[in-house]
Amino acid sequence: MKSILLIFVFIWVNSTLLSQNISSTISNYFKAGSGFEFFGESQTKQKKNYFENFSDVRIFLPKFTVGFRLEYSNPPEYGLNFTGIRKKFVEFGGYGLKIRAGDFYTLFSKGLSLNLFENRNLAFDNGFEGLKATYENDFLKAQLVGGDLNFLEPLSLYLGNPRIENYKLRATSFEINPVKYLSLGFNYVYSEGKLPSVVSGTDTIEVNIPEIFLKTSFSNFDFFISYALKRTNMSGRDTSRGSGFYSSLSYSGEGFGITFEYKDYRFDIVDPLRRSEVFRPTRTLPFQNPPIVHKEHIFTLTQRLPHVVDFNDEVGFQIDAFVSLSNSLTLNTNIALASKHYDYKLNQTTFQFEREKVGSDLFPSLNKLRSPFWEIYFDLEYFFPDEVDSYLRIGFNRRSETKNEQMNFFNPIQPIRITTIPFEVQKVWSDFISSKFISESQWIYEYPKTEKFFNQLFGLSLTFQSKYSIGFRYELTTNEFEISNRKSWFVFEGGYRFGTNYTLILNYGRERGGTVCSNGICRQVLPFDGFRMILTTNI
Repeated sequence: MKSILLIFVFIWVNSTLLSQNISSTISNYFKAGSGFEFFGESQTKQKKNYFENFSDVRIFLPKFTVGFRLEYSNPPEYGLNFTGIRKKFVEFGGYGLKIRAGDFYTLFSKGLSLNLFENRNLAFDNGFEGLKATYENDFLKAQLVGGDLNFLEPLSLYLGNPRIENYKLRATSFEINPVKYLSLGFNYVYSEGKLPSVVSGTDTIEVNIPEIFLKTSFSNFDFFISYALKRTNMSGRDTSRGSGFYSSLSYSGEGFGITFEYKDYRFDIVDPLRRSEVFRPTRTLPFQNPPIVHKEHIFTLTQRLPHVVDFNDEVGFQIDAFVSLSNSLTLNTNIALASKHYDYKLNQTTFQFEREKVGSDLFPSLNKLRSPFWEIYFDLEYFFPDEVDSYLRIGFNRRSETKNEQMNFFNPIQPIRITTIPFEVQKVWSDFISSKFISESQWIYEYPKTEKFFNQLFGLSLTFQSKYSIGFRYELTTNEFEISNRKSWFVFEGGYRFGTNYTLILNYGRERGGTVCSNGICRQVLPFDGFRMILTTNI
């Protein structure tokens, strides 16, 4: 009944706007599913149904924009139940000035001090409700924000007791262009937070994060550098001090480009005992989200066991490059290396962990005591001559990660080695039909159990008249410890595009599940058997 009422609201809003000759847009995202999930080590089979609808409405008047979202998530696929209006705002723009009251997102430089965004698939939303004012001209870019955040920690959803953290924030950003091709900037974030605590009930914190940055462009080079300090006070005491550093240098020329990135994140370096406190109040806060400085992959199996960046304690770099070997052939490469800054040893007399320096803490290390991660990836992409959207891509990915878990006294060193070879070919046969075939082969070696197993994924899809699509995904494994106690999964998919404004996607079958990450935010997707439907609309 509620969903029907929402549809009538959409129709009424749109017809009213048209009659007043006021421009508007409405985008609608609907998804539903019915089946079973498998949860926990015992693989408890539980019924899983969800029904979600998100309708984002934008109304454009001269110099004003009004927006809101109508949401019905009951129950959601991943998150908390909600029915009603959210993400509402009104915005004024003119003369280089924009003022927005209501819900907002924003980014200060590269996110070391402030990065507000939403990812619905991960149930991550750190947007603030308050006021945002920006001003920009040829010499100055300025931003002033203030508001409140009631943050749902996605990692707590599977714990049975969702964790809500409350923050009040005041922040400002200034960027000036004193000379051509050079920009200097300063960001400052002040926040007061109230966080749930097992010991005290509520932890009250006060956080100050100043940041400076510089960026410049000359010839074919782009350079960026930023440095942020983070000071956390609890109960009037200076509890924690940390910092973050990020820099990038890129060059692009005809048929060639290369980017080098370096990170040194020390926002909350703690010993292994404190590190096990995932929600400790001194950690990197939800409104901070710096660059991850490693590749986020597009292939399914290369995404399956990702490196989860530790913004509190990680140093590393990556090099990403491409070169056009010919008009039809391109080589893409990526190399990444990261580790923690220090090792820790348990003092048998005091029973306290003591920090030990292993190599230089300014550079990542391959020493297993510092939990190293490294990755090499390359692919060749070939476009068939005189055939639009027809291409072939083959890649190679080698990844290694060793975790030094000092709290695991029996097997503290836990390495994993992964080799993946993805292959993809898309062919447009005519104006009527096109096809895409994907093959991904993966070899995994896990220690200390010295478990070795193989994963294989096949995918095939056919598209007719650019409207209809059918396909399947088939995956198999030789893993004897698979959490769903299965060796194969099959999913059938179908889609239909209604003109340019409506897209319907259906799938049915068994999905393997696994870890999903985006911009350093991760969640565990549970194995699922059943039916899913997604309908997107843009008007």
